[in-house]
Amino acid sequence: MQNLRHVLVIGLILVFTASVTFAQHTSEEAAGEQREAVVEVGNKICPVSGDKIEEIEEGAALKVEDKGKVYNLCCKACMKDFKKDPDKYIQKIEEELKKRTEQEKEAMPAPEMPEGMTESHHQHH
Repeated sequence: MQNLRHVLVIGLILVFTASVTFAQHTSEEAAGEQREAVVEVGNKICPVSGDKIEEIEEGAALKVEDKGKVYNLCCKACMKDFKKDPDKYIQKIEEELKKRTEQEKEAMPAPEMPEGMTESHHQHH
């Protein structure tokens, strides 16, 4: 009877240890997934000051995260303003990125057609 108690106590200890280990592992996985879900927006203009991020001294630019996205700012003063009204500045960043995308599309050369293929033939496919 005493052996049965020892076996039950050891079994309970093992179950408890396994559940704690599993819970810790699961929370670490969730934290890792959250870190992976963060997206670097890559704005090159500070939405608060309007300064170009690339023109600022190396290491002076700051990053701020909001709703899973990381935005670039030029300084601590701008970060303070950004945090007061992030949606206002995020909208400015989205406008900058949209404008930059349009400019990049315009700058791209038109694809060349293979020799002997006419425009009407290209549209046919």
